[in-house]
Amino acid sequence: MPEEDQGCLIVDVQLPPGAVMWRTKNVVREIEAQFPAEPEAEESGTVAGNSLIGGASSYTGFLILRLAEWGHHRTQRHRPAAGGSAR
Repeated sequence: MPEEDQGCLIVDVQLPPGAVMWRTKNVVREIEAQFPAEPEAEESGTVAGNSLIGGASSYTGFLILRLAEWGHHRTQRHRPAAGGSAR
């Protein structure tokens, strides 16, 4: 997770050209499955067949992860130290 955030994380996915849609969906879902382990992650949504960077194709996709509000993060590991800088 980033040390500072704007409330969401966007992951753009691009498989090799020619990859079929079902493979892209599986990869996007595998990436999405990694986030529930992060306490800062609240919810996510996925899209296969379109990319914010690469456009529409069977081998592109993206996911958006909404993060908990900064003050409500359940762990201290990403918060700045008392001296000022993040560790």
